[in-house]
Amino acid sequence: MRRQSTTPYRYRKVGARSTRRELIIPFGTTGSILRFDIRSPGLVLVIGARHPREEDFH
Repeated sequence: MRRQSTTPYRYRKVGARSTRRELIIPFGTTGSILRFDIRSPGLVLVIGARHPREEDFH
């Protein structure tokens, strides 16, 4: 999470809010997706983490 706290705006934007971002974390053949919201220059709130093979993933 160190990289998100220093450069959180470099990750893919999610939805209409410019502070909501998504980070793809490679691991093995698939990896995971981490969604977070930038609350202030020093605070990044993790909203959720998902695996792309989850049944309800979209």
